[in-house]
Amino acid sequence: MRILVVEDDPLVRELAVEALREEGNEVIHAANGEQALALCKRQIADALVTDIRLPGGDDGWQIAEYCPGA
Repeated sequence: MRILVVEDDPLVRELAVEALREEGNEVIHAANGEQALALCKRQIADALVTDIRLPGGDDGWQIAEYCPGA
């Protein structure tokens, strides 16, 4: 399964990515909404794990709406 993780805290993001990879998942990750939306344009994720409050203009709700495959 390919999972997109969006988290602005580097330590939390690293822990989430590592845990998901240890379970055999392919994980792509982003530090903010802008990066996440760019990834959504290029890659289709099967699931999305996102922080709701993110720096910048795009939040987790907007990412979830934009990445319908996840």
